[in-house]
Amino acid sequence: MGKFAGFYALGSTAVITEHTVNTAGTPTAPASAPTYAVYDTDAATAMDNSSGSMTSTTTGWYRCSVNCTAANGYAAGSIYTAKIDYTIGSTSYATDQKFQVT
Repeated sequence: MGKFAGFYALGSTAVITEHTVNTAGTPTAPASAPTYAVYDTDAATAMDNSSGSMTSTTTGWYRCSVNCTAANGYAAGSIYTAKIDYTIGSTSYATDQKFQVT
């Protein structure tokens, strides 16, 4: 189970952050920016306009913004999962973070 990224009001912007580390736990920049995709409650359907590359803020620290609007398919009371993927060296990593729209 991943981290909980917080509560966000419908129509607001969720900010998802990821701390990329190598197998020793040292902050490390991946080969390319981590990618993310947000999925609905059943984790089967990717949300509209809710995927892409994360932006680096410093070595090993990335963020992305997700527009939690009804037009993008978000609904108050629902929990969503942001799946994040990146590669350091030859090792692939996948993490997830959940957030709730209120």
